[in-house]
Amino acid sequence: WDSDQRAKIEKAVELEIGEPFDEAVYERSKREIRRVLWETSYACGSVSGRVEIDRDAREAFAELYVEGGPTCTFGDITVTGNGKLPAHTILAVANLKTGQNYSSLTLADAQRAVYALGALASVNVTSTPRRDQEEQCTGIVDVNIAVEPGREIRWGIGAGLQSGTITTLTLQQDTR
Repeated sequence: WDSDQRAKIEKAVELEIGEPFDEAVYERSKREIRRVLWETSYACGSVSGRVEIDRDAREAFAELYVEGGPTCTFGDITVTGNGKLPAHTILAVANLKTGQNYSSLTLADAQRAVYALGALASVNVTSTPRRDQEEQCTGIVDVNIAVEPGREIRWGIGAGLQSGTITTLTLQQDTR
């Protein structure tokens, strides 16, 4: 890890020495570390740990194990569910490129950008890290942009009828 990544991971740990152990804080710390890993190109990053509690001494000993795996890049980028909408338009708006460094923030930006097109009822951008025969992360992450087109807008023509008196500052006229 470089010093910036290490600092982000350490900041994600909410457990404090001398404070009572709280399992919710422990689990939240693990989730936050995973979020930091996924934001910094470690799509296969994982966090595990163990806790030993000594009830007599009223102490808890917690360990967190962080595995980053390889830094990852985007692999295949596909669009599904687009119907009549051109996939190349969705891909252009998503602005994801094969070989670009992976980041969960980049995926979230792509999802917002595609949804902002306004023609879609839903947009879901998902990533799947590729694994080799030994189930080890290869460092390539495939992305799927699943969309659902919105309702088609129908236009119509209508007519109206007005009756009564219209008064303006200068004249009064009857409308029937």
